[in-house]
Amino acid sequence: MNLDDNDLINVIKSHVKNPHIAKLMYDVFCKETQASEWLFKMQLGAKYPNIPKTGASGYLRIDGPTSWAGDWELYRNSHFNQQGFIPVIVEEFTGLNNYYPLKVTAPAHTGEDGVIWNNVFNIQIDWFIPEEDFDPYS
Repeated sequence: MNLDDNDLINVIKSHVKNPHIAKLMYDVFCKETQASEWLFKMQLGAKYPNIPKTGASGYLRIDGPTSWAGDWELYRNSHFNQQGFIPVIVEEFTGLNNYYPLKVTAPAHTGEDGVIWNNVFNIQIDWFIPEEDFDPYS
C-alpha cells in the first residue's frame, strides 16, 4: 500500500484535535517508519500487540526468520535446539517504533574454544513464543 504525507496527517488529525499536537505527532511519525506502520494497522482495526513481560520465558524458532543477529548456527547445532526452537527469556521491550522491539536472551554456552556464544537477540514480537503456548510439534 502506498501512503503519502497527507494520509499520515489525516490519520493523526482523526484522533488528535489539537492542531499543534497533531503537527508534533506528524513530525515524530514521519521519522519512525515502524511506528507509522503500527499507526496505520491500528487505524484499520489492529490491536496493540500483547507484549511479553520482562523475565517471561519462551522460545524462538531458529529455523524460521534468520534476521536475528547472533550465533544462530551454533544454537541450531547445540543441545539447546528443541525441534528447531531454543529457549529464551525476555530482557526488554524497546518500543513498537523499532524493527526488532523485543530483546531476548538465550542460554549462555561456552564453546570448545572457550568462546561464549552471542546469546542476546533483538527479535520481532511475533517471533517470541510464550512458554505456555510452546508446542514444538505444531
